[in-house]
Amino acid sequence: MVALGNNLSTWLAACAFFVWAFDFVKGKGYKSLDLADLKRQMPLFIGVLLGGGALFGLGSLLGLALAAQILPFVLGLAAAFIVCSLKFENKSRGLLLLGSAVVAFISIAPVDNQSYMHSGLVSYVVGILSWKLCSNFLNPGKPILSDVAPAVLFIAGQICVSTAYSGTALVRAHDLVNSAFIASTLINWFQRPFRADDNFLLKRFTLTATGALIFLILVTKVVLAPQYAPLAVLIAAGFAFSYALDGQGVKPGTTAEEGSLDLIRNVLIIGIITLVATRLYGDLGLIVVAATTSISFFRQAPAVAALFVAARVLEQTFDHSYVANVTGINLMHSYVSAAQYFGFFTVFALMLLLKEGRGRQFETVAVTAVAVIGPALVNYFLHGEASCSYLIALTVAGVLVSTLGQKFFTDQEGLCASLMLVATQASAIGLLTAELIEIGNSTSNPERLRVVYCLAGVMALLMIVSYFKSKKGLVVSRPDASAADIQAAPKA
Repeated sequence: MVALGNNLSTWLAACAFFVWAFDFVKGKGYKSLDLADLKRQMPLFIGVLLGGGALFGLGSLLGLALAAQILPFVLGLAAAFIVCSLKFENKSRGLLLLGSAVVAFISIAPVDNQSYMHSGLVSYVVGILSWKLCSNFLNPGKPILSDVAPAVLFIAGQICVSTAYSGTALVRAHDLVNSAFIASTLINWFQRPFRADDNFLLKRFTLTATGALIFLILVTKVVLAPQYAPLAVLIAAGFAFSYALDGQGVKPGTTAEEGSLDLIRNVLIIGIITLVATRLYGDLGLIVVAATTSISFFRQAPAVAALFVAARVLEQTFDHSYVANVTGINLMHSYVSAAQYFGFFTVFALMLLLKEGRGRQFETVAVTAVAVIGPALVNYFLHGEASCSYLIALTVAGVLVSTLGQKFFTDQEGLCASLMLVATQASAIGLLTAELIEIGNSTSNPERLRVVYCLAGVMALLMIVSYFKSKKGLVVSRPDASAADIQAAPKA
C-alpha cells in the first residue's frame, strides 16, 4: 500500500485549485466561458474516445490486464478535453489540470497492488496526452503544451519514485515531489505583479530565492528530511533556468542569428540541468527540479523541458522494471540499434509532415499513431530492451527537434514543440503495455505471423488512402495552379 505521508498531496491539490480560482475570479474568466467551444471540439473528442476504447477493447479480447484501466483513460481524456477546450486563462489552465491529476493520484495511489496503481496512473496520463496530441496536430488554433505539462510531469514523477523506493523512503520521496510542486505553484501565484518591468532581473531573483525557501521549509519542517535540504539550491537553479527558458525563443522582430542562438541555449539549459540534477540526486532530483517549469508565462520551452523529464522518468521506470540487462540497454544488439534508428526517423518524419501543413493531416495522424503504439508492438514482437532503446531515441530526438526545429516553423512554435508530446505518450504506452513482453515471449511463430498479416493489411490500406489523398492534395494545395491545370490533373 502506498502511504500519502504528511498529506502534502491534498495541500498541493488545494494550492493548485486556489491559484486557478484566484485567476478565474479576478480575471472574470466566467464571462468568457462558452459551451459552444466544447460542442465544436466534441466530434474530435468522440473520435479519440472511440479510438482509445477500441484499443482497450482489443486488449480485453486478448486477455490483457490493461483493459481494466479504461476508466482512468476516459477520466484523463475528459479532463484534458474540458480544460483545454474552454477558454480558461492560459497561465493558470495548467494548474487546474495539475489539481485534477493530484486528485487522481490520491484516488488511485492507496491500493494494495503496486502494478495496478502504476497502470491506472499511466492510463490517466495516456488519456490526457491523447487529447492534447490530436488537438494540437488537428486544430487550426495556436497549439500549447503548458496546460498539460505540469499534470503529466507530476504523475510520471510519482510513478517513477514508486518504482525506485519503498517503505519510509517512498513516503519521503512522494512528499519531496509534492513539496517541489507546492513551491512552484505558489511562485506561479506570487509572480503575477512582478513579471513586467524587470530589466535587471531583481524581481525574478527574489522569486527564485522565495521558491527555494518555501521548498526548504517544507522539507525540513513538514517532511522532516533535513538530509535533502541542499536540494533547495538545486530548486533555486531550476527556477532560474525556467525563467531563462521562458524568456528565450524565436520572437517577432529578432534576427535569424538571435533566434537560433536562443534555441541552442534552450537545449543546453535543458541538458545541463538534467545532467546536474541526476548526477547529484538521481531521478528524484530531476523530477523536483523539473517541477519549477510550471511558472512559465510566455513560451513553450519550459513545457518542453517538463515533458522531456516526464518521458525520461517513465523510460527509467520501464527500464528498471522490464529490461533484464541490469546495466541498461546494449546498442550492439541488432534489434536494439534498429529500434533506436526508428525512433530518430519517426521524429524527423513527423517534423516534415507538420511543416507540410494541413494537407498532410492524414499522414501526420497515421505516423503519430505508429509512433505512440510502436512500443506496444516492439514489446510483443521483440523484447523490453528494444522498446527502451526506441523510447530513449524518441525522447532525445523529440527534445532536440521540438526545440531547434522551431526555427523552421514561422509563428508555429507550439506546433513544432508538440513533437515532445509524441515521445511522452510513447513512453506512457510502452509502460502501460509492458505485459505484452511476457505474452510475446510465449507466443508461437504462426501466431506472430497472423498478427503480422493483420498489421500488413492495415498498413496497405493506409498507404492506399494516403496515395489518393496526396494525389488530390497536390492539385488543391498549389496556390499557383490554374483552372486548366486542375482540369488536366488525373482524378483521384
